[in-house]
Amino acid sequence: MRDFADYIGNKEAVTRIKILAEASKRSGERLAHIGLFGQPGNGKTSLARVTAGHIGAEFVYINSVAVETPLQFRKIILDRLGSSIPTIIMLDECHQLPRSIQDNLLSVLEEPAVLVTRYGDDFLRDALPKMMSFILATTHRGMLQDALLSRLEQIDVKEYSLDEKAEIAARHLMIRKRVLKERMEPRAVVEIARRSRNIRSLIQHCNNVLNYATIVRGDGRIDMECVDGAFRLQGVDINGLNENDRALLGYLKEAGHAGLDTLEAVLGITKGEIKDKIEPHLLRNGFIVRKSAGRVITEKGRRAAEGVKVDVY
Repeated sequence: MRDFADYIGNKEAVTRIKILAEASKRSGERLAHIGLFGQPGNGKTSLARVTAGHIGAEFVYINSVAVETPLQFRKIILDRLGSSIPTIIMLDECHQLPRSIQDNLLSVLEEPAVLVTRYGDDFLRDALPKMMSFILATTHRGMLQDALLSRLEQIDVKEYSLDEKAEIAARHLMIRKRVLKERMEPRAVVEIARRSRNIRSLIQHCNNVLNYATIVRGDGRIDMECVDGAFRLQGVDINGLNENDRALLGYLKEAGHAGLDTLEAVLGITKGEIKDKIEPHLLRNGFIVRKSAGRVITEKGRRAAEGVKVDVY
């Protein structure tokens, strides 16, 4: 993906960030600091990379989970001070940053930008380059300080529609994997998109289906039989549900409702994984709802738990 024209979906988000990028190019000033908010696997990192490429900036990706101390964060930033071109530093899942580092970011996002780091009883103050910008990405906007959010251009990266996912799947298979269009059954490509919960899993499923068509079937043709076979091997059912999804729905189907503590104990899945990886997909598709009694399965969820094909997005 080289530029904004290659980015499918999220037109409002793309338009907003493209305007900021163009303003930076025309003025010669740094890109405004940006906050990208949305569920995992829906293109936040890709959009940040495209933005960096558009303005000719060095792109630095940092997984915030790996940054544990202010001094560690300081070293990461100072290693980029010698760059002669604009720099965009992306802090992915930035809500995972310790509170002390979030506090340090407040002065980084000001003008002039200064990184203030506590060192024992003293403070280290490092002036940052005028052309260094930060993109903070997270699935949990509410876990960031209001003072931090107020310093960002806040942009929501929304879920993809089924048509958009199908277009991405087809483009990936034709351009990246060089599959001829006539070797792909259109409804099979749509089915790959239908069973994929985000773009990250969509690309993985496209690759798995192609491998199945090439290695297992041997003819390289992507059709419904091939899609069914590849997804079955991956443990993903007709509604795009994996083993953990089905376990949660199966328990709720019998119990009626349950809280996170109960689900964690019964399923052996951490509350964090339920909240961040399983629940968003089930809520978005109307398989469960949240009520005062906890998580409650819907009639649609009951049908999905029984293996009946239902509408998913």
